Amino acid sequence: MSRFLIFLDGIPLQAQAEVDGQIEAFRNEFPNFDIARTYSNPNREPPGRWSPQRESKTLQKLEREILKHLGDTRAMHLSKSVIFVGIVFGPEHFAGLKRSLHPIVPVVPLDAHSWNPSSKWTPARKGEFARWVRMEFAELVSRSVSVLECLELEFRERLNRTGLLLPIRNFHSEVTARMHNELGELFCGKNPCDGTLVHRVAEVIENEHWKAGDGDRFNSAFLDARDVRFAPARIARHAIGGIASEGEHVERCFLGSVVRWGAPYHRGFHYDCTAQKRRLPASWTGCHDQPETFKNPKYLNIGPNDYCRG
Repeated sequence: MSRFLIFLDGIPLQAQAEVDGQIEAFRNEFPNFDIARTYSNPNREPPGRWSPQRESKTLQKLEREILKHLGDTRAMHLSKSVIFVGIVFGPEHFAGLKRSLHPIVPVVPLDAHSWNPSSKWTPARKGEFARWVRMEFAELVSRSVSVLECLELEFRERLNRTGLLLPIRNFHSEVTARMHNELGELFCGKNPCDGTLVHRVAEVIENEHWKAGDGDRFNSAFLDARDVRFAPARIARHAIGGIASEGEHVERCFLGSVVRWGAPYHRGFHYDCTAQKRRLPASWTGCHDQPETFKNPKYLNIGPNDYCRG
């Protein structure tokens, strides 16, 4: 059974058959990878010219494809990690998808700036481009998988301590935002990642925000800039029990409830949130950016994907 789900998009229509053939050969050689192609064709027309409505529909389609290939996301723990690889000929390509999926699924560019998609695609050029894509794709996948393996280990062995699963919208921290940007860059690095790099990113967050309880590890929690305590729920795992029936959820809500930076984590994991010195704020942001208001909340359950429940 494959362990890694890899999406490839941005293949020029003129060389699609040749690239598909090379990618199929790669998949046959490495059965550990489940490779899916999506065809949003951003290189046919620069996304900078897209209307907001068209970009939104394209993003939703791609997110839906990722969910479909992941399989049963109701399982408490997925068996696959996922990355999205986009062949890019210009700086805007896949920028919207990268913003949308940050930090749920890594969107990694395969830089094809040296190839002019408007030049004539002769049979020889198509074959050369396809072989080049396969070589670059193999190197990119090797680097990305090394990061995913480190994250899988982090989420499996340090679930209750890692700072990499803190909610992005509701945990207020400049440090956390900066460290997630650094983590995203690891997928684009030139060399394979080792565990020390991922752990260093997590450690910076923990050094800044982890507050140990007085002689009681169950009182330990992450403390954000508003003095809100985010304590990892150690026994109850019910973060998204109602996500299917509450509110107008979108694909990102479900993706964010099962993976972070492409690596799976326990579906029910969440944080018990209480105030350090005073009552919790009444206003929060939900998993698809909708405002959430709670009247005089004493505690909240908040998942890594910012799903909130009072």
